[in-house]
Formats: sequence, structure tokens, C-alpha cells
Amino acid sequence: MADTLTADLTFYANGSVKVTRDEIAQFRGVSEGDMIRYAIAKPEPLRVEHENFRDAVLGRPSDIVTLEQGLATLAVAEAMILSANSGVTVAITI
Repeated sequence: MADTLTADLTFYANGSVKVTRDEIAQFRGVSEGDMIRYAIAKPEPLRVEHENFRDAVLGRPSDIVTLEQGLATLAVAEAMILSANSGVTVAITI
């Protein structure tokens, strides 16, 4: 499970608990097994944004999105909405 709001990443393994009564086995669903919560660095988002902008202005490598990447993302989002509303496949041309 990836929680993009809190930047938490948790893995839930399926358990291996066997049901002794076959009649109720179909109602149990997936049993929960071990859980692992991964430690991920959580820098302050606005600071990271400002640092990436600074690096881009100074010509340093940065993780900032280019205008071309932003345009491509917008084209995909618009095509998805159009496809969902019309029920047809929408070709994307950039």
C-alpha cells in the first residue's frame, strides 16, 4: 500500500492460516499475514520544490518537470477524460 499523502509504503503479505471448515473458507477472503512498513525519507515538499527550481535556474541537474513533460502529461489527462466520456479510444498526438 502506497500512501502518497503521508509518503508511507507498507507491504502486507497474505497469511497462511488454514480454515478447518470448508463451508466458511470462501467467506474468509485473503488472510492478513506479516506487515512491513518501509522507512522512506520524507523531506519537506516546498523546500524540495524550491531547491529543484534553484538548481534548474542555475543549470544544474534537477528533478524539475520540463514544459514538454508537463504538456505530455496534460495531453494524456485530457485524452483520458475524453475517452471516459465518449467511450472510445482517443489517440494522443504531441
